[in-house]
Order: sequence, then structure tokens, then C-alpha cells
Amino acid sequence: MPKRYRKAASFAADIYGFDQPGTFFAKSHLHSTASIFHFKKSDAQYLCKIDCSPTAHSYSAMLQRFEYAEFLHKAGIRVLSPLRSPQDKIIECFHLDECDCMLYAWPMIPGTTLTDIAPDDLKEYYQDWAKLIAGIHWIAKDYPKPPSPLEASTQDFLNWHQEWSNALDKLSEPALKAVWQELKAELDSYSASESKFGMIHNDIHPQNMLMSDDGLYLIDFDRAARHFFVQDIANAIYSEYSRIAYHSSHKSRLKSLDELFLKPFINTYLEHYPSLISDLEKIESFILYRRILMYCIFEDELQLYAPKTKKKLADDIILRTPFLKRSIREILKL
Repeated sequence: MPKRYRKAASFAADIYGFDQPGTFFAKSHLHSTASIFHFKKSDAQYLCKIDCSPTAHSYSAMLQRFEYAEFLHKAGIRVLSPLRSPQDKIIECFHLDECDCMLYAWPMIPGTTLTDIAPDDLKEYYQDWAKLIAGIHWIAKDYPKPPSPLEASTQDFLNWHQEWSNALDKLSEPALKAVWQELKAELDSYSASESKFGMIHNDIHPQNMLMSDDGLYLIDFDRAARHFFVQDIANAIYSEYSRIAYHSSHKSRLKSLDELFLKPFINTYLEHYPSLISDLEKIESFILYRRILMYCIFEDELQLYAPKTKKKLADDIILRTPFLKRSIREILKL
């Protein structure tokens, strides 16, 4: 780890009044230059993310995302809200060793992410997951709308078009680019009414939810965006089917996942947010959106460790092979 990160960690301790020294906790994620440090202050524990190569885009986007997390926290949603510095800043910026750095912190919440539990034993978890998403969608109408382009003094980095554009730049195969462009045109044709579109977390899956004594806590707002609400549902479906298929010891239960996961998840969501029922018929388009994004993120690793899987994923995207074996209407018997 570069020495400047250690220096930056010491700087973070001074800013927030943490006990020295902080200890390295984890790299932010495989595709990030940031590192996370663990700190203590009296009996409380905190995590602090330090990025010594931020851009104006990353600063503005993260600031908006943390403001959104604060909004959810104040509205009663269980999320990890940012810790403001004594200067009342969500993000602190500074210059260190000829590098511009930024850091932000949040309190640690006692809890764990989902372990390798059979889906047969997760009905309550799936229902709580659905309630969490529905609660976020209910209060989205109260979140401040972005200014119009004529009024805006800064770019709206959180519109889903920005995410789409970033992924387009990463796609190298012309056939994949074509599908991605067709999909954008399709999504642009959908109604973006207040009951169906707004600020969402955009990455709610088991590794971004901590199970605590108080219930599920939502973490990691790095992909939060203004998007269609149904994208949160599509992301959940994609993540759970993929988790069981590729990252669990319960692959034999994949054929039963429609009944074990999808039905209780969707039915619970609709009980708490019925406005989205018509959009569920478009779910395959939004799952395809997620599939392409994940392909962009993991393309290099797939090419290195699983080239056959990479080709299969690309072929499925190009052919728009349905992700679910049956339609939502069939599964739920609507």
C-alpha cells in the first residue's frame, strides 16, 4: 500500500478525532483505487474510505449519494449514514504528497452479510429485503428533484444515463454495444412518472445488506442513481439467482427458486408498494440492463479465469435470452 494512504489515515484521525492509529480494513473493491481503514473513538468504531486519486466526477457523485443516504436515514430507513466531520462536511478533501485526496467516514454497525444458507430457510429474509426496497420507493417522491439543465450549476452525475454512458465506453464488442444502445432507447420510451422513477440505491443485494438485531441495514451507496424503481427489483432477482447458481452450495435448489425466492419477494414488495405492478412485465429488460453492467465490470476477470462463461454471457446478452424461465405473470399467477 502506498505510504500516502497511511499518511492520509493519520490525517483522517486528526480530522474526526479518532484514536490513533487507524488500521487497514479492506480495499474498497477490486476495481477501485480507494482503501478503507478502521478507527475507534471511545467505545464506538468507524470505517473511513480514502481515495488518493479522485476526480471531480467521483467527488460530486459521492457527495450526492451520501446526501441521499442521509435523507433515507432521517426518513427512518435503516442505512449506514455518513459521519459528518467537525466542520460539518460529508467529504473532506486535502492535498498530500502532490496528490489530491478525499475521505469520508461512517459508523460501523454490528451485523453480518448473508452466509451460505439454503433458500428454503430464507423466506423471512427475502420478505425483509422486499420491504426495504418498497420503503425506499415510497419515500422517493420526497427526495429533492435535480434542477433542470438550464438551472443546474453542476452536472447531475446520478442520472442513469451517466451509468449507461460509462458502460458504453467499456464495451468493446460491436454486437454488445448495439444491444446496449437498443436497450437505452427502450428504457427511454418508458414512463418516468413519480410513482415509477426516482432516486434508488441501485445495488441492493445480499452483500450490501447487514443482518443485525434491528433488522437489515443497507450499505454501499456507490451506485445510487436516479432510475426506474423496477431496476432495484431486477437487480435483486439477478443477484439472488446468480448467488445460488455460482456462489453457493445450493445449486440444486436453483430450479425451485421461483417458488422459494421470487414469489415471496415480489408478493411482499407489491403488498407494500403496489404501484409498480405494471412495470414488472418489463422485468427482463431491466435484468438485461444489470447483466450488461455486470459483464462490463467483470469482463477482464472472466476472460482470465472463465473465458467460456464470458462467451456464454455475451451470447445470452446478444440474443437477449430470457433470464427467467417463466414470466413474472406466470410465476405469480397474475
